[in-house]
Amino acid sequence: MVDEPSTKSEEKTAEVDGQNRLYEILERELQAKNEQIAALQAELSKERQHSREQAERIAVLADQAQRLQLAQMQPQQIEDCVAPAEPERQQPEPPRSWWNRFWSK
Repeated sequence: MVDEPSTKSEEKTAEVDGQNRLYEILERELQAKNEQIAALQAELSKERQHSREQAERIAVLADQAQRLQLAQMQPQQIEDCVAPAEPERQQPEPPRSWWNRFWSK
C-alpha cells in the first residue's frame, strides 16, 4: 500500500508536467501567431499608404486631363462664339466679261 500513494503522486506530477509542457507549447505558438499578425498588419499598413498615394496620383492626373480637355475645347468654343457674331461678308461679284454684259441686257 505504500506504493499506491507515491504512484498517485507521481501520476499527478507527470500530469502537471505534461500540462506545463502543453501550456509552454501553446504559449510559443500564440506568440508566433501574434508576430505573424503584427507583420501582416505592418504590410497592410504599407499597402494602404501605397493605395492612398496611388489615389492621390490618379486624382492629380484626372485633374490635369480635365484641364487639358478644357484648354483644347476653349479655342473651339471661342471660335463658335465669335463666328456667328461677325457679319457675313458677301463675296464681291467677279467682273463680267463683255459677253456676259451683252447677253444680260
